[in-house]
Amino acid sequence: MAAPDFWDDNEKAQKTISELNAIKGVVEQFQTLSGEYDDLQVMVELEEEESDDSLAAEIGSGIKALVKKLEDFELQLLLNQPYDRLNAILELHPGAGGPRVRTGRRCCCACTAAGPRSVTSRSRSSTTCPATRPE
Repeated sequence: MAAPDFWDDNEKAQKTISELNAIKGVVEQFQTLSGEYDDLQVMVELEEEESDDSLAAEIGSGIKALVKKLEDFELQLLLNQPYDRLNAILELHPGAGGPRVRTGRRCCCACTAAGPRSVTSRSRSSTTCPATRPE
């Protein structure tokens, strides 16, 4: 950006600045996560010296939160291609179906409080789902 001809091509300059800001964001997020990790290490050392149960609980919740943030950060790093930032629309279209669909019988599984149940539409009866039937 300090080059004298940097702003001659406005589109290229804006693209470069956008890329720079994205990289800065990743670096700042990494530094924040690194700082949280260091803080947790210090808390662990204090807990080992004092054997404080409330501090142990705080460390546990801090570790869980940090793991979640690290997983999100990892996903962000994996999805770093140009089109990964864009939204997507997903449509599912049913295919030809299996033998039960061709004979007119339709079967679907639904989860209930009692567990998975299978409902057959032709007989309108409810039976135990074949996938969960005890052997």
